[in-house]
Order: sequence, then C-alpha cells, then structure tokens
Amino acid sequence: MKLLLALLSLTCGLQMDAQTRTWSWAWGAGSVGYEEAYVAVAPGGAVHVYGSFSNTLDANGATLTSIGESDGFVQELDPDDGSVLWTAMAHHTGNVYVYDVAYRSTGELVVCGTVEHNGGTVQFGTHTLAGQQFGTQAFVAGVSATGQWSWVSGIAGAVSTSGFHVEVDANDNVLLGCSYGTGLAVYRLTGQGQQSWQAVATTTGSSVDLYGMDVLPSGDLVVTGRCYGTGTFGTHSVVVGGIYYDAFVARLSAVGQWQWVAQAGGSHWDKGFAVCADAVGDVYVAGTFRNTADFGTTSLTATGSNNDGWLAKLDGNGQWLWAVQMGSVAYMEVYAMAMNATGERLAITGSYAFNTPTIGGITLPAPPNAQNEIHVLEYSTAGEVLGALGAGGTGGDRGYAVAYNAVGALFVAGVNGADMQLGAHALTGVGTPDLWVGRLDADLSTSVAMGTTEGQGTLYYDPAQQQIRFKGFEGSLWQVELTDAVGKRLATGSTSNTMAVPDALAAGLVLATLTRGEERRTMRIALLR
Repeated sequence: MKLLLALLSLTCGLQMDAQTRTWSWAWGAGSVGYEEAYVAVAPGGAVHVYGSFSNTLDANGATLTSIGESDGFVQELDPDDGSVLWTAMAHHTGNVYVYDVAYRSTGELVVCGTVEHNGGTVQFGTHTLAGQQFGTQAFVAGVSATGQWSWVSGIAGAVSTSGFHVEVDANDNVLLGCSYGTGLAVYRLTGQGQQSWQAVATTTGSSVDLYGMDVLPSGDLVVTGRCYGTGTFGTHSVVVGGIYYDAFVARLSAVGQWQWVAQAGGSHWDKGFAVCADAVGDVYVAGTFRNTADFGTTSLTATGSNNDGWLAKLDGNGQWLWAVQMGSVAYMEVYAMAMNATGERLAITGSYAFNTPTIGGITLPAPPNAQNEIHVLEYSTAGEVLGALGAGGTGGDRGYAVAYNAVGALFVAGVNGADMQLGAHALTGVGTPDLWVGRLDADLSTSVAMGTTEGQGTLYYDPAQQQIRFKGFEGSLWQVELTDAVGKRLATGSTSNTMAVPDALAAGLVLATLTRGEERRTMRIALLR
C-alpha cells in the first residue's frame, strides 16, 4: 500500500491526553408530536438509527408517516454522510416504541420495544402482533440486512411488560430486558422469538428498574439499574434504606440463574444507567449520584448539590475495583455508554443543565436558560478523561445513545427541544421534542496547548522506502510514538533513525508524539492512499 504523507509544522508542545471531536454530519427530524432516536453500529460497520415518531416527518429526505399516535422505525444510514439507505416501520393505531437493537451473526437486526395496546393489531411489514384490549406488551422482531421485517414475537403474561433492552449472545439467542409491574425480567428467546427461560428480580419497594445490559464473553449477562426497598435477585439481595434509590449491578448466567448482585449508593438518588463488558469479563458501569455514594471501599462526594456522574469498574465476580466521579457542578444525566473495538475507550452520552460543567479540565458550553444540553464524554478504561464536548440549543436536548465504529468514529442520537447547533450543522426544531442523529470524528487540531519548546522540526515520508524521516532535530534526540486517531499505538522509534510505516496502516489522521525528558511535541499527520 502506497501512502502520501501530509504534514503540519510543529511549533508547540501539545497535550494529547484530551482529544476533541467535531461533527462530520448531523440531521434532525420532527413533527408537532413526539419523536426520539437511538443509534447503533453493526459489527460490519452498518449504522442504524431507530426510535419512534408521530404524524409525518422528513428524516433526511425519507418521509415517514404514522397511522396512529406513535409508530416505530429503523433506518440504515450511510456512515459517511448520514443519508438514508432504507427504512422499516412498525404501525399501530395506538403507540409502538422501538428502544434497542442488537445484531445476529447472520446480519439480521433484532429489534425490541413496547406496544401500548388499544385492541388494534400491530403491523411489522407482512408480520403482525395480535392486539390486546389494554396494557403494554414487550416485543422483539427481526429485520433483515436489507430492511425487511422477518418475524415478530410478543411477551405474553398477566402483568403488562415493557421491552427496553436487547442483546444477542454468541449462539444468536436473544436476551430481552423488560420491566413488569414493580420488577424487572430478562427473557431468553431462540429462533424467531421462541421463549426458553425467564429470570426476574422483585422488590419490596416501589420498583427495581433495569437501565442497561451487556453480554459477557462467557455468554452470561450483566445488567444495571436502580432499586428501592429490598431487591431480590434469586438468592441474592440488595437492601436499600431510607426513601431513595441505590444503584445495582447484577450477573445472570447463560441458563437464567442470578450469580451475584453488587450495590452502590448513599444518601440520595443513585442510579446505574449503562454497562459494558470487556473481552476478559470485567465490567464498566456509568450512572449518576447525589451527595455521597459508596462503591465498595471507594466513596465519592458529588461536586455541587446537583446530580454528578460516575464511572466504575467491577471484576467478573462483582467486586468493585475503582470508581471515579465526573466532577460536574451541573445537573448531569447519563443515558448510554459504548466501548470501542479495541476495548481501550468508553464513550458516554446524556445531558447537563443549570450550571456550566468542567469535565477533566474541559469546560463545556453554558446551558442556555438552564435547559438541558447534550454531553459526549470519552474515558480510558483506566478511568481517565480523554475528551468532552457539549452541544445543543435553547430547548431541552439529550443524547440517548452512542456507538463506535471500527475506526473510532462516534455516532450519537437523541432528542432536541428547539433549534439546535451541532458544530457547523444547524438543526431546526419542529415540535417538542424532535429527534436527531450525528457523527463525531477526531479533531486533533484543537488539543490543549502546554507551551512552546525550543527549536523547530519536521518529518516527511519517503514512499520508496516506506519510511518516516526526520529533519531539523540534529543534536536533539527525541523519542517518537506513532498513534492513530483513537490513541492506539502503531509504532515507536526516535529522531536519530528513520521510522518504518506499518504496511497495514490505513488512511486517516495519525499522531507523531515526540518526547524528550519533560518536553512533548505532537504533529498531526494525514495519511492518504
């Protein structure tokens, strides 16, 4: 592979612990009714936006029209520009909501959500879900890689259910996370929605709620949420005193048996909102707390009197390893988290309000009129802040979902309450709220300056030898590290020698970081095929 190297001169040292991102594209859609959107990325790189809408809206050139109050939808987008490739809609004379998707190895999407019944039949293409006279019903459905509904199955039972989360295990079984009454339930389904087992958690209090889940390498499931009262997970329990909720994390075996439950919290509202499992079975959880909260032996104290955010790590046995707070004086909410393909980064999205937050030394824009703004944060899996941004408008804006693709781009979706600005992209508010989706790419030119260092230096690429050569560093030995745009190390060397460019290195932004003692310099490099 032949690469051309475009250079930017090196004039100052840069701190690359913090990475900023810019919106490559973004679009919104709305009507006079209610809309919301979520986003996911398939293992092969396909990007899907999904959610619910009412009335008629223009989704980036694709016209969607509901037949009832709210219909559900799934769309595949071109990841490069956000254009709509296909749309699948679920119609109902009442409300049908799509909340999550997962991917089978066949390329099929598994979609979950909730129907608010009023007697009418729910239509998923040529497939139907029978109507009920009242109540809510969780469902799962299949969508082919070309956008055709392939099957649908509803969860039947005496107690109304709502389906919020879905995962697919290594054997292509479906794991559906639901609420029912004051409890939660996880269903395992095979094939086209045939139920094989059900596991429940109950509470003596007002509710035990499931907000996030992920599949472990073993095939077990880890879930997080909040609990009030005494929550019972099989033979394990969470006891919450007082009048507030505590966060919990629980592990469910591949055969439907609760293995353990871990509790975190303190003197106020504490919630676990999102969870990711890594390749070795460790668990990362994000949520919010107020006042003080304990995570095993780690105690956190919120910055200010509002909700603060937290990120924590547990081992596969449910032991808290560490916990860090976001340290925000704003009112923080966390709604979703994703891990990148190499297991080195975590992206978190949600909202903030009332005050101006500073996350890891990065100050986000002030929320206008104390309204919610969107936040997108990136952490290392050691709990270090790598980047943070805020965006929005004068209405209530939220990030509901975030996902990485294989090359480290971030896709984010949610709702906005009025006109909203995402970088250079102006989104027009139509109703309250509207839906939006966008892509974030690394922008290395806005890193935080640490001050100048003496001397100048450049590097250039020798295509004949596939080497990086250094000029202007005579008498100054610098150690060199080449990393990609998401911080993955590609090669190391020094300015005293040439540096081989890895043959498999893809096009895109690359960093050359030069270190000499306490000094550091960083050069942005654009590698082009």
